[in-house]
Amino acid sequence: MLQSIRNGSRSWGAKIIIGVMVAAMALFGVESLFGLFGDDPDQEISVNGEPIMRQQIEMEVQRAMRSGQVPPEQERELENDIRDELVTQTLVTQYAEEGGLHVSDGQVDQLIVGIPEFQDDDGRFSPDVFRNRLSGAGYTPVSFREELEVDVKRQQLQQGLAFSDFTLDNERQRLAELQRQQRSFRYVMLDEDDLEGDVEISEDELETYYEANADRFERPEQVRLEYVLVDRREMASDADVDEDALREAWLEQTEDADRRVSHIMITFGDERDREEAQQRADEALEALEDGESFADTALRYSDDTASAEDGGDLGTISRGFFGDAFDEAAFSLDEGETSSIVEMDNALHIVQVTDIDRPAFEDQQDSLRED
Repeated sequence: MLQSIRNGSRSWGAKIIIGVMVAAMALFGVESLFGLFGDDPDQEISVNGEPIMRQQIEMEVQRAMRSGQVPPEQERELENDIRDELVTQTLVTQYAEEGGLHVSDGQVDQLIVGIPEFQDDDGRFSPDVFRNRLSGAGYTPVSFREELEVDVKRQQLQQGLAFSDFTLDNERQRLAELQRQQRSFRYVMLDEDDLEGDVEISEDELETYYEANADRFERPEQVRLEYVLVDRREMASDADVDEDALREAWLEQTEDADRRVSHIMITFGDERDREEAQQRADEALEALEDGESFADTALRYSDDTASAEDGGDLGTISRGFFGDAFDEAAFSLDEGETSSIVEMDNALHIVQVTDIDRPAFEDQQDSLRED
């Protein structure tokens, strides 16, 4: 996408589009870019002409996985369920909009400030808590408002259908008949005096009854056993795990955590060939190795002028956001590390990870040691 913008950036029309993109990213985040340029080649499903994008499905899967409620081995099954759910939601939303259902901005605001998860300890709405909660769930304020508005429309439709049911005449008549039904019965009480006298049973009768009902007198099968108890915790009490092993396990556990990345992009194809782009990328990498800041190097070398003005920052991404080559570089780096040159989509990239959304090592240390 960035390469396409670069190729056409010399026209006034392209500059206007880039200006809109920069404003959208500044105000609403990276998610706002996906609605600016029509059809996307990553379209997964079309529901009555409305696309459901691959990124949308992956984003919902990531949100569900981050919640901790879904084991990793069920990710494929979860993806199918989310795909079906998105189709159903899209159909309901289309039906609601065709019916003219509407939610005002004031109603959405009132719902948001009333959600307990966005309130501080005093029970009042907190903008900081609101933004932090959304960031942790992979939402921007704009995308959350839009999804909440659509969700309220769907609820209006579902409640309208549920509360508009009616009863047929024959159903009311049958219900009345059932409610007015009565039962008449007779009974008699027996006591000891109504029973026969003492009953005597002979040994022969007992034996005959026993033989005829031998199955009723069988005991459950039993065994005699010996065993040795192996206590896992007692055995582990003598085991010592060094901190290096714990840190290695912590890194492995969080290797797919969302991370904030910056990049330097050097294109080739129109203005320069592959060899010239490689030479320019080598110069940028050498400047970084000599101690120049990533932001200054991005400003000097990057062809992605929009991100270069912000130090090359691309925001927070999940695995699969930019493709396999980019993921291999970004998700192999620790916080503050810079990659070598990565080639992708007629461009060379240098990637730096500036932040990783993961729990601190100190918070996970005890549970990792026990594992």
